[in-house]
Amino acid sequence: MKKLCIFYHNTGSLGHARIVYVLVKAISAQSGKSVGITVIETGRERTRLFPIDRYAKISFIPQGDRSHAWSRALLQEIKKIRPHVFVTEQYPFFRHPEHRLLLPILTELRSSKTVTISSATHLDWTNSLPSFLPMAYDMVLYHRPETEINAYKKYLPLKEKERLGRVLLACRKIFFPTGFIYDQEMTARRTERKKGRGILSIVVSRGGLSENPGFIRQCLKLALKRKDWHFTMSMGAMELPHSLARLLGRLDNLDYFSWSYPEFEDKLRDADVSLNFAGYNTMVSLLKYRTPAVISPVKTAEQLWNANFLRRHLAARIIGARDTDPGHLEALITRLREDKQPGTRDAIPDAWFEGARRSADMILGRL
Repeated sequence: MKKLCIFYHNTGSLGHARIVYVLVKAISAQSGKSVGITVIETGRERTRLFPIDRYAKISFIPQGDRSHAWSRALLQEIKKIRPHVFVTEQYPFFRHPEHRLLLPILTELRSSKTVTISSATHLDWTNSLPSFLPMAYDMVLYHRPETEINAYKKYLPLKEKERLGRVLLACRKIFFPTGFIYDQEMTARRTERKKGRGILSIVVSRGGLSENPGFIRQCLKLALKRKDWHFTMSMGAMELPHSLARLLGRLDNLDYFSWSYPEFEDKLRDADVSLNFAGYNTMVSLLKYRTPAVISPVKTAEQLWNANFLRRHLAARIIGARDTDPGHLEALITRLREDKQPGTRDAIPDAWFEGARRSADMILGRL
């Protein structure tokens, strides 16, 4: 039996685990039982929010304070599996020490004839990336449409544009845009909409809303003001900051819960408006469900690209940190709900949502 090993580092956000779940599910569906799949997760705590174990064996390596010990444990685990193909969810980013320590593991794997594949949702443009990336990987799967690479570039500073250009040039033979990663089974799911109530979904993105307590506080104040609107809020597995717990106790028009899959995506599908930070998975879901959005992006090239892409294809408004007071949010939401022609914006081709299937095909093609 051919063996596939997929590695991801849990940074505390849910996005990495969700992408791995959708990929593993697609690979399992297309390979049947002919491929043995093992997923290795590393991090401070194991993510248990996605049923990855339905489709693959799970191995968790806790991340301690000694990075080199973590690296050795990871290599030993990979050697026990002896995979024919090794996939990383996000290639090494040199601003993270964990990913820097992955590079010698990739070098050793390639020397033993193991195929190495990167699964990436955005591009890194560090100075050294063009030199090491083609040497570390046999294939880079980029989970965006090919036509959008140039659009992504325009949100970068000049020096980073130049670096990204060198990356694309160095990787031109191994670089494959696949389209967006999306769980196609979600399309068939429907939930009962709460009649007569506007639903405002607060969506987890980039490490969760607990990193933005000021934004949460404004949303809670708006919920107190608009009792005729129903709010759904989740901050992943993270607890609500204690400073906001008193406000939360005064609300009867708010569903607040720890994030679960696919229940939270069902709520997002049925929402009238979403407030979010333009994370990758949130962006893809909003595009698929055609959900209007108010977006407060983190100011990175990836988030700015996501936010502007949503604005091109959806009824969406981009706001800054100073625009999150309850009155301004209320006006934006009202305007979006009254938008009579949300579907007149540029349509997204259905083929752009087939990134999971295409990635699975390419990975299985190397086994």
